[in-house]
Parts: sequence; C-alpha cells; structure tokens
Amino acid sequence: YEPSVVATYLLDLCEASNQFYNHFRVLSEDLETTKARVLLVWCIKTVLGKGLKVLGMKAPERM
Repeated sequence: YEPSVVATYLLDLCEASNQFYNHFRVLSEDLETTKARVLLVWCIKTVLGKGLKVLGMKAPERM
C-alpha cells in the first residue's frame, strides 16, 4: 500500500475531469448525452470521495 500512488491517481483524475469540464457541457440538448455526462461526473465524485477516504481525508461538500 503506497499512499502516494493513490494521491497521484486522484490528482490525475482531477486534472482529467477539469479538462472535461473545459471542453464539454454536462447539460446538452441531447438527453442521452446529458445522462451519460451526469453519470460520468457522479462516478468521478464517487471515486474522489472514496480515494480521499482511503487516504484518511474528507472530501469537501461544496466548493
């Protein structure tokens, strides 16, 4: 178990999700696209929250 591996993964995930937000709108005119993007954001939030918990940290509720 290497905490730095988890921390590095979470940082990479944050960077990738930031790029996603900069290039795509989550809410689109196409309902299926919107559903897929909302699910993606939810998955990112879940992984970040669980990853921070593994590291003994809490995710902020709001930013």
